[in-house]
Amino acid sequence: MGGKVVKYPGRSKKSFSSKFWVVIIASFMGVAFFLYLGQAITYWQAQSELKELAEEAEELEEQNRSLQQEAQLLQEEEYIEIEARRNLGMVRPGEIIFQVGE
Repeated sequence: MGGKVVKYPGRSKKSFSSKFWVVIIASFMGVAFFLYLGQAITYWQAQSELKELAEEAEELEEQNRSLQQEAQLLQEEEYIEIEARRNLGMVRPGEIIFQVGE
């Protein structure tokens, strides 16, 4: 009885090991891709919201400037008189108002 080693054709341990590592690396890459994708979507949403908020801030700043100008005008008696005549229908003594129909 000799010590003959018989090899059978089939999968070797080396082949199984390399396939195992390919699967592990591919799995990690897949997980990393989905994590990156989630972060990228969150980033794009944040950028979109930031743009909308910047536009809203610009509109509010414009409205603020307009209100500040009107507040300054309200300090002048002439402007107050003009607004009272226009909006409240006030007249000076002796004035006659003519209304033109539309």
